[in-house]
Amino acid sequence: MGKTLDAFLASHKKDQATISKTLNKELLAVEEEILARQKNIADAENVIKDNAINVKAISEATGISRKTFYNNKLLAEFVEENRTVDDVPREEINRLKGKCDDTEKKLLLMVDRDIETETLRHELSKLQSELAAAQKRIQSLEEQHEDDLRKINKPVIKKNRFQA
Repeated sequence: MGKTLDAFLASHKKDQATISKTLNKELLAVEEEILARQKNIADAENVIKDNAINVKAISEATGISRKTFYNNKLLAEFVEENRTVDDVPREEINRLKGKCDDTEKKLLLMVDRDIETETLRHELSKLQSELAAAQKRIQSLEEQHEDDLRKINKPVIKKNRFQA
């Protein structure tokens, strides 16, 4: 068995000994086909990469210097407008880029809002702690004030010289 099939079976808590010979044979055939298709996809990706439509590639293929492309906007724009990404029209790509930019701006605004919210929560928590401490201090001072008033208003009993 190949690595792909072995890993698949292991992820399903199975191995060659726990499946029938017929199923094993079928899985091997499927694995072989999957590997062949993965190779074809990789080869196709290389062909796409090797046939990119950009100023550098077109310059090399045509023998026109890159400097000429950059000095002549019409040449450069002709190449740019004929670039394709999975056959999606340029207008659609530009529309999607604009949509991505708008979404990114909204996301940044939401991040800023969330940061501001967390900052305010922190400040509120700090102020609540300060308020609680101030209320305790006020209560303590009021109790001390009441004690002082009681001491001041306590009738003073003068002892007579003759009293023992």
